[in-house]
Amino acid sequence: MDDSLSPAEARRRIAWARTCALDAMFFQASTPSPAQIVDGGPSRNGNERLIEYLEDWPSLNPTGFRTFTSVALGYAVNLAFIDRLYTAASPLPIQLRDEDGLALWTKEDHYKRTRPMYPIFGTQPSTSSGLPLQPRIHVGQGADCHLYRANGSTSATFYVNAYCTATPDTSTQGLVIPRESTPLPTTQREATSAPTVLAPGATLHVETGDAEAFLPPSALRDDALVVHEIRTASGRRLQVTSEQPIVQGQGRLVDAQDLDVGDTLLTLDGDEDTIVSIEVVPHQGLVHTVKPTRRDRGSSIVAAQGWFLGTAGQQDEDASYINRVLMSRSIPAEVLPQ
Repeated sequence: MDDSLSPAEARRRIAWARTCALDAMFFQASTPSPAQIVDGGPSRNGNERLIEYLEDWPSLNPTGFRTFTSVALGYAVNLAFIDRLYTAASPLPIQLRDEDGLALWTKEDHYKRTRPMYPIFGTQPSTSSGLPLQPRIHVGQGADCHLYRANGSTSATFYVNAYCTATPDTSTQGLVIPRESTPLPTTQREATSAPTVLAPGATLHVETGDAEAFLPPSALRDDALVVHEIRTASGRRLQVTSEQPIVQGQGRLVDAQDLDVGDTLLTLDGDEDTIVSIEVVPHQGLVHTVKPTRRDRGSSIVAAQGWFLGTAGQQDEDASYINRVLMSRSIPAEVLPQ
């Protein structure tokens, strides 16, 4: 069963998992234990505290049997929801109420991950020993909280096996490198220099490491697509696809499609350059995905074409960490060294 999802499908899967976890707590059971409704910490709603719901307890259910949230996150339903949808560097959540009157955490759209991390399920704690399961999510209809085998039958036994990052779409995330640009390193501050990545703990004036601009297999030919052509007060131009993250002047990562005229971008000199125009224009040619060559958790900001751009590296590392915790939970205690 192929369970690769687009970013939009991943967001629906994450929302479905929250809905089904709360449905099991509040509407299938008689009432949740008072100990399952806990203080989730401060919010951006003034003095209002966040309300968290615990689907289960790791001490009582260490493998995630019949749960929709991650044991790695302590079965915290709202935390699992917001942490998979939004970047870790974004501010405290805002607390709203969903259609059932339950606390719902959210943040502004420009803090969303470009590649959300969604749960995949199986009949056993580990993908190596069980069968894959998938939900059936019908947009605009009530949640179907069953999980289905490939033959269409439902499974009463299920576990969260792992978290996957949404499949990047090369038509919505990428960088147009002008054909006249030299792909060899020249100087860090030249717009035509090769991409570099900020070293862990870097400021704008310390050492950088290596990055690379590559063409995904689906983009190894000149294709016609739409790009955002951004022009700034300094007279510079940047061409990127709609979901390419860019570092805004205030230091936030924002998708190109969420930028507005009057916003500022951060240059390699640390200056803020005001956007004077944004046009959505057709582009016939190659679109490059820029990624760090290093694997450390700090390699999530890349300097390319004279600007600071975001990458998917940090999200991949987040998913890897969660999945290592889930895998450790699925190993029987008797086979672990004492």
